[in-house]
Amino acid sequence: MRHTYFGKKLSRDKDKRKQLLRNLACDFIKRGNIKTTKAKAIAVRSMIEKLVTRAKKGNQFAYRIVLSELNNVTAAKQLMEDAKTRFTSRVSGYTRILHFGLVGSDARDLVQLSFVDPRVETEVIKPVDSKKPTSKTDKKVEVKEKKTKGIKKSVKK
Repeated sequence: MRHTYFGKKLSRDKDKRKQLLRNLACDFIKRGNIKTTKAKAIAVRSMIEKLVTRAKKGNQFAYRIVLSELNNVTAAKQLMEDAKTRFTSRVSGYTRILHFGLVGSDARDLVQLSFVDPRVETEVIKPVDSKKPTSKTDKKVEVKEKKTKGIKKSVKK
């Protein structure tokens, strides 16, 4: 009888299991979907749901908690940015698990874990620069320096 039941052990000790879940979560946030076994997907799903809910708050304290859980700056920043635009209409249920069936000689259950909502792409429109050089006199001349045996020479092109 397991009184302090918290989840699947995934045939690993505490440190290895924590690192596995952290790596799966970072890959999932960066790519948007991952293919893995059913047990790992269920374990990562609960972690991701909690992180997205925390990241939706969008304050500095939430960012620090997400960063401490993921231990990856790029994944934490991407999750904080996506949570503001991508998951505003949802309260929970940010991920889905799609089953592919049994795969391999050991008949493991392969699934795909993905976000429910697609990523929102925003296009940045740059203003047109009215000041463009029209003649050769307006263009700047680049100066390159070459080092040859300790002597500096400047060459104009």
